[in-house]
Amino acid sequence: MWIRTGLFMGKPKAGQESAFRALVDGQLASALRALPGVHSARMVWPRRIDADVPAIHCQIIMEFDGPDAIDAMMRSDARLKMRAEAGPILAMFDGKLVHMDCEVV
Repeated sequence: MWIRTGLFMGKPKAGQESAFRALVDGQLASALRALPGVHSARMVWPRRIDADVPAIHCQIIMEFDGPDAIDAMMRSDARLKMRAEAGPILAMFDGKLVHMDCEVV
């Protein structure tokens, strides 16, 4: 199994914390789960973080059969559409979204 993680590094804009969380847990999670090759997508909200770790506001964990499935999802029209629809969610966030593809052993 492989996972693709997305890390929201930073924090939501002031006054938009609740709306950001609701959209990530609702609209974004639903859209990610519908992408081709995705077995599951979970949103992880850190509650305790070591002192020297950068500000991770949320982690997205998506499961795939392997790297070829991730590549196919990345090339899909559904992903391009989902990214366009996610624009307003990303606009509510001060920081960046970074990704990693990981093999799970």
